[in-house]
Amino acid sequence: MMPDDETATGFTYDLIPSEPVEARHVRFKIDAERTLTVSEVQVLDEISYTLFDLHIALPGEG
Repeated sequence: MMPDDETATGFTYDLIPSEPVEARHVRFKIDAERTLTVSEVQVLDEISYTLFDLHIALPGEG
């Protein structure tokens, strides 16, 4: 059952190969011992992690 309060969250797992891979299709196999739901699969050509600085501007600040 999915909650109706927009709080549904899921685990994000990044599988990054040690070397670049050229492929036309992506296939994955899951051997789950319990029930499993895959809601989204993303195949990206690049992932970069950068620091994010959240600056809260007070009134009068630019």
